[in-house]
Amino acid sequence: MKKEMRRKLDVMPFDKTFDVDGNQESCHATGWEVCEGDPDNPADWWEEYEDSNGDIHLGR
Repeated sequence: MKKEMRRKLDVMPFDKTFDVDGNQESCHATGWEVCEGDPDNPADWWEEYEDSNGDIHLGR
């Protein structure tokens, strides 16, 4: 089982727009970022965003 790697961001990012249920929706930053690979590679860290359904999206 792969361990989830998360860390708290020092600065809260701006909200970001994602496709949610076929519509564009402004999703709120959670203040966390998640590693999707090598934790030593900055390109593998993604910011978390939450939509109105409570689902998580990853973006930069």
